[in-house]
Amino acid sequence: MRVNRVTMAGFGPYRSAQTVDFDAFRDDGIFLIGGKTGAGKSTILDAICFALYGAVPRYDGQTQAATKLRSDHCAPDDPSFVELEFSVGSERYRLRRSPEYERPKSRGDGFTTQKAEAELSVRDGDSWVGLEAQLRTVGVKVAEIVQLTQDQFLQVILLAQNRFQEFLLAKSEERQSLLRTLFGTRRFDDYDEALQARRKALEAEVGGARDEIARLARQLDELLPSDSDGDESAVPTESAEVVDWMGTRVGAQREQLAEAESETGRTDAAWRRAQEEHSRLTEVQKLQQRRAVAVRQRDALRESAVELETEAARTLADAGRHVDEQPSLEAASSALAELSGSLGAAVTAERNLPGLERAVTAAEAGCATADAAVEAAKQNAIAWKTALDELGPEIDAASAAAADEGAAQQLAEGIAPVLRALAAADAARSALETAQRRELEAGQARTKASGALDELRARRLDGHAAELAEALTEGEPCPVCGSTRHPAKASRTSEPVTEADIAEAEAALATAENAANKRSREATDARAKLAELQGAAAGHTLESAEEVKQAAAARLSTAKAAAKRATELRRTRDSIAAKLENHDAELEKLRAACDAANAQRTTASATLAEAQKIVDSALAGHASVAERAASVSASARAVRDAERQLQQHATELAGVEATLADEAVRDAPTEPVELEPAKRALDEASAARDAALTARTTLAAHLATAEGLLSSACATHERSVELSARFDVVQRLANTVHGLVPNTKAMRLESFVLAAELEEIVQAANARLAQMSGGRYLLEHSDERAARGAQSGLGLAILDQHTGVARPTPSLSGGETFLASLALALGLAEVVTGRAGGITLDTLFIDEGFGSLDSETLEIAMGTLDTLRAGGRTIGLISHVEAMKEQIPAKLQVDVADGGWSVITQS
Repeated sequence: MRVNRVTMAGFGPYRSAQTVDFDAFRDDGIFLIGGKTGAGKSTILDAICFALYGAVPRYDGQTQAATKLRSDHCAPDDPSFVELEFSVGSERYRLRRSPEYERPKSRGDGFTTQKAEAELSVRDGDSWVGLEAQLRTVGVKVAEIVQLTQDQFLQVILLAQNRFQEFLLAKSEERQSLLRTLFGTRRFDDYDEALQARRKALEAEVGGARDEIARLARQLDELLPSDSDGDESAVPTESAEVVDWMGTRVGAQREQLAEAESETGRTDAAWRRAQEEHSRLTEVQKLQQRRAVAVRQRDALRESAVELETEAARTLADAGRHVDEQPSLEAASSALAELSGSLGAAVTAERNLPGLERAVTAAEAGCATADAAVEAAKQNAIAWKTALDELGPEIDAASAAAADEGAAQQLAEGIAPVLRALAAADAARSALETAQRRELEAGQARTKASGALDELRARRLDGHAAELAEALTEGEPCPVCGSTRHPAKASRTSEPVTEADIAEAEAALATAENAANKRSREATDARAKLAELQGAAAGHTLESAEEVKQAAAARLSTAKAAAKRATELRRTRDSIAAKLENHDAELEKLRAACDAANAQRTTASATLAEAQKIVDSALAGHASVAERAASVSASARAVRDAERQLQQHATELAGVEATLADEAVRDAPTEPVELEPAKRALDEASAARDAALTARTTLAAHLATAEGLLSSACATHERSVELSARFDVVQRLANTVHGLVPNTKAMRLESFVLAAELEEIVQAANARLAQMSGGRYLLEHSDERAARGAQSGLGLAILDQHTGVARPTPSLSGGETFLASLALALGLAEVVTGRAGGITLDTLFIDEGFGSLDSETLEIAMGTLDTLRAGGRTIGLISHVEAMKEQIPAKLQVDVADGGWSVITQS
């Protein structure tokens, strides 16, 4: 990361905008920020930190810190902001941030809060493209780009007052937080967390398996309760013992099921015996009941036989009304059916008589209509010929009137441009009057301007003598007469006229002449336009032109109406001619239709006479053939019904006799059987069998469930054994990576990796610390185990070469602490920059601390910092040490202006 440029306004002691271009110091590599105490040197670093993180180090932990950022020198409308440009890799960013502060209300008294604002942009060619414009999103994006928290930034790049030595004196946990970000070792802590999570997950799985087995055992115990209350029925706690206990209970359930199966077989056999006896007695009872019913039916059928024979004789006698006396019902039924069939044609003929009569009437009407149509056709032909004779003269008259349409149209078209010209002429006259008036006014203005110019020129000539007299000096020759004495100088009688006045009047005259010429041309054009329009009117006035237009319109309307009338008459003539042309053929069609109607009438009359003859022959004294046919059908139905009843009676009697002749029915005992004792025995056997079946089913269902629980418990136990073995391995690895037993160093995996990085940082720092301390001090990495369970592996100590003993870093003096911190900061920056994919630290700021060094040590420190310029790094130093001011030519000078605010000078 490189800080390129910062601009502040209304910030701290700076009222107006102050800009620092850090890129201007890249060639020098080191620059000094100087100025009096309190002038605002550290505020430059505060502004950088505020732009990036919205806070400044000096106000950490203080309430209302934001209100301290706005300059007290600001007027109510003065802005407060910091704009920072910085580079990360190949990208350059611009970050603008404003603090929250109180400002006077725009209306009324009192104050209102101006909210904090932030905006982040990235350079794209020669322009800036906005990335984020909200406080929260800007902060997230900056953290993503910079990859340093505020504390890390203050420990690596911006070494502010009272923070310079923090990394040297920090605890292992604090160093770990910084180094993790710088070296991207978070993944090792993620490995640790993943292993811890895996350990917990396996531990939970092992416990879950144990709980699952216990749950299955409890379910089994509830399903198969023990008959004993002794200790042998209690569920054990160890998983293996629980599985064995469950197996014992399932075995006992199997034995109970076997006993229940035996009992079920015994009760089923007893039930079958009771069922067979009950079925036998039931069958005997049914045979007895069939025999009793058949006897009753036989007696009843014998009694009804006489009544049926009497009814049959009566029906046979009634049938004699329609057919001759028959010997039997069967013969009578056949004769009636034959008669009913012969009457069918007569019934149909009788039903058709009304229709046949209507057909005769319709045929007669058709003949009359056809005759009338033939006569009408003849009359139409006479009328059409008369109409054709009358249409000829009308068509000729309409055609002659329509012939005037062309002449009328030509007259209308010819008068139209005359009317347009007459209408435009009025406007042209008005325009000509306006143009002539303007021409006159422009001429008057030109005359006035010419007179003014002439007057000025005359005054100019008149004033030449006075002008020359004003230039004469006693004792010097006159440029006109050469005399050195000037007793009677001319004096001015009016205001002098200068060459500028003449030039202005000449310009006014030129403008007036141009305007007059322009107006003259406009008047000429207006006259020509009016003359052109008057010529186009061809001597017409507006009234005469309108009369011609109206006459042409009337002629045109009359001609078009006549043309329309001629067309309609021709269409009528052609229609009538077409009708006459088709008249003969149409007349032949009408005559043919008349002949067909006469033939249809003859046929209909003959058909009606034949049908009436058939009906008359079939009446046989009845009112209608239909009535006779209905009576015959009723007699036939009565005969068929008497015949069917006799057949049904015979069939039923034969069936009853067959039932009584059945051997089983005939041999059935006469004494009625008793079913109740057999029914009670069957019910008792059935209840015993159902109870046995229920008990067996319940035991079988419980056994199946229990076997399922046992199977699940066995599988879970096998899985728990495997999980326990896996848990032991993962727990040992997780504890080792987490710095727990068996890790004797109490060092977590990430700390172990960072310890290697810290060793390299210490090595790089010692190369400079040995030089700056004259070979006395070296930093030493310590991986000793920390007390009270604290994180180990990232400790630092100071090895004093004079004593050969390592001691804690807080034991160093102020100057020694500064040198060690500087060496450590530079070593840290060197190692981080050298890492592929790490954070590049191209800018370093150091705020004070050099005053604690003696002159020799200061020279050594300056020499060390000077070596950093070769890598392209830029270092900014804040110091009051005069020797540094002399050695560092590149400077930022902060001075206090007369108004009390500060200004920055860059050199």
